[in-house]
Amino acid sequence: MDENGETYAIYRSHARRVTMSAPMAHFVAEAQSTRCRAVLLTRDDAHISTFVVEAFRAIEGRWAVDGATGVRAAWGGPLLATWEQLWSQPPLPSPPSTRDGIVPTIIVETFVGERSDPGRRIGALPDTVVEALGAGSIDRWGLVEPLTHRWSHEEVTHSLRRQMPRSARHLAGTAHGARLSVAVSRTRHGLMHHVRACVPARDPDLAQAAERGDGALAAHPRIRGYLTQVAQRFRLNAAMISVGESEEFHGSWGRRPGPRPVDRPLGVAVGPVAVAQLGLDTRRYPSADVMGPRRAPTVLRLFTGAGSTWEQFQREVTAVSPERVVTAVFGGT
Repeated sequence: MDENGETYAIYRSHARRVTMSAPMAHFVAEAQSTRCRAVLLTRDDAHISTFVVEAFRAIEGRWAVDGATGVRAAWGGPLLATWEQLWSQPPLPSPPSTRDGIVPTIIVETFVGERSDPGRRIGALPDTVVEALGAGSIDRWGLVEPLTHRWSHEEVTHSLRRQMPRSARHLAGTAHGARLSVAVSRTRHGLMHHVRACVPARDPDLAQAAERGDGALAAHPRIRGYLTQVAQRFRLNAAMISVGESEEFHGSWGRRPGPRPVDRPLGVAVGPVAVAQLGLDTRRYPSADVMGPRRAPTVLRLFTGAGSTWEQFQREVTAVSPERVVTAVFGGT
């Protein structure tokens, strides 16, 4: 539908549990290809899966709920007179949720470059994510929910390669509740792997650190451990890690309507190629760890609040041209 010069695509669901079904996946792909504004409209007690949350985040879509008094944004706010209000009225900051069932969730986004080798199997990077964060092992994958395929590097690699030069996002999960998406695209220099993961912090030690909110989680050994592992084991472009929230509903992890705090950045690792392309001077980051050889360093920075903030680092990195940032992080795709 059209409204004030903008085109909106509306996906209406009356289900209590909204998942990344085949129709939902088709809707997301169409909205992305046509570049229209995507709206998910559900009942006001719906639970949407992590995969749906992540898909709408990626296409900058919005979630609205239809309740007894009318339609409003899923996070709350006034009744909607137009769909445009979902974009013009962003959510207000809110404290961490206290509703039963909500769990602090580690959010990881990682970009890794590889040579285009016909014999190479894809799967080690998502395995590293869940293992480093104590989320067990990936046991299933698929293109839609429910995930029906047993996790196999060979099968995932075959499926991703059939879709080149740019694959659709392949979904994976663990019994622990971790949810991951994996995509591969061809670049001028080989392949770029993109893995995004949401890992509920069900480990008591991680959960307690997350609830403190004073930098304790950024300083947790598992956070540093993941960034260090991915920098040492792969040809890292960039890895970012933050904390948000998710909740479980009848075996599905995701979100229900209501206010949500903004995700808090915990740390970032910038690989040697990205450091060079961004022109980062490692001497300017006394609170960062500089790993690897001097001529090809990796910069690892944890945002513990002790003189090292995400906002400061973001300003320094984005001071370069947007084109260079895209090339450095995404491999020029």
